[in-house]
Amino acid sequence: MRKALTAAAVLCFLAGGARGDWPHYRGPNHDNSSPEKNLMRSWPAGGPKVLWTVPLGDGYGSPAVRDGQVYVLDRVENARDVLRCLDLATGRELWRWAYDAAGKLAHDGSRSIPTVDEKYVYTIGPFGHIHCIDRQSHKPVWSRHLLKDFDGKMPRWGVAQSPMLHGGALIIAPLSKTVGAAALDKATGKELWRSAPLGDLAYVSPRIATLCGVEQVLVVSATRMPREETTRPAASRPPRPAGPPSGPLVRRPADWVKRVTNRVAGVALADGRVLWTYDGWQCANPIPSPTPIGDDRVFITGGYLGGSVMLKLRAGEQFGVAEQFRLTDYGAQIPIPLLHEGHLYLVCNGNFRRDGLVCVDLAGNVKWKTALAPNLDRGHTLLADGLLYSMDGAKGILRLIEPTPEGYKEISQVELLGGREIWAPMALVDGKLLIRDQTQMKCLDVRGPVANP
Repeated sequence: MRKALTAAAVLCFLAGGARGDWPHYRGPNHDNSSPEKNLMRSWPAGGPKVLWTVPLGDGYGSPAVRDGQVYVLDRVENARDVLRCLDLATGRELWRWAYDAAGKLAHDGSRSIPTVDEKYVYTIGPFGHIHCIDRQSHKPVWSRHLLKDFDGKMPRWGVAQSPMLHGGALIIAPLSKTVGAAALDKATGKELWRSAPLGDLAYVSPRIATLCGVEQVLVVSATRMPREETTRPAASRPPRPAGPPSGPLVRRPADWVKRVTNRVAGVALADGRVLWTYDGWQCANPIPSPTPIGDDRVFITGGYLGGSVMLKLRAGEQFGVAEQFRLTDYGAQIPIPLLHEGHLYLVCNGNFRRDGLVCVDLAGNVKWKTALAPNLDRGHTLLADGLLYSMDGAKGILRLIEPTPEGYKEISQVELLGGREIWAPMALVDGKLLIRDQTQMKCLDVRGPVANP
């Protein structure tokens, strides 16, 4: 009887561990939230214990975690992309695999997250290389190229897309003149389907969702207008902010929307059919993925004066798309929004506004914003156990926040990172929070006290 109980406990532990992995961008639920419980409700003066620190090359790519192994796509000296596998408990490097990818980018370094299943690791590098790596042999199984294989064009700041898995397919969004989204056989790399073109490649990773009962991949494109149509006299260009003031820094230029045309679309995961499109939102450089809200709604947000919009889908012979509300002045440039108990939490900072952390209800009402107290720059957020973790993208300060529409409630803070542009997403597995800056990755123990039996 005792052995049976022990076996059952082991099985429960293993099942819980599998559920607690962070196997791809945005975590197990695709929404930057973790199912973990019993986390610290406040931190001591020195912050959570740092379990280990490992050096990294420049970049913004954060880790994926599965089965106690941490996978991060690193970049070395503008010459090679390096997939590194680390032990979650100790930070010790278990193995690495690298390939040549020479070139220099504005904002150098890695900028995507691996996707990991039981057998393989999938990566997309900043120059468009797609690889499937065997977790046991540590060797490539197949390779493709997001740009060369799909007639694509390199965006200004490189390829910043993380792939997604759905059943036996790896989902990508080449967004070229010949294809919008595409599905590859995850074991062979063979193309399963491709959608019709939807616009040019931006910096948005595909998002999988079920809307109106149909499984689909959500994509966002950005098509630049011809240069002669976008060039304006210097006097009419919006000035860059000299510092981090709060609120509006410039008025929206009258011709800003003429500089770019965006398309938000839903593509059927079964066969690549374009189910619906929406062209009513303009953002010069889309980065955050669409956020499904429930009740067949999707929230779209972006910086560069793009603002945010809530869409409502309607099923029928053809999908209908209606705009429920628009937030002209509030948009997240880099981090994806967090949805918690009927409210959205967005880091609304960018090139032209400094509104800090903003709380918005699902009717489009802004409940509060932090502005400069604190501002948070363009750092990412993560939700777990009713707590919001926020990384200050300029100062390297990690904050523990109670997410509530009643107002901003900070619980604890500690400065753990440094340097510039601390914009990488975080990951949380087994009570361990993974954070990084431009030179290092740290693993923090954020578990709460173990209850007495």
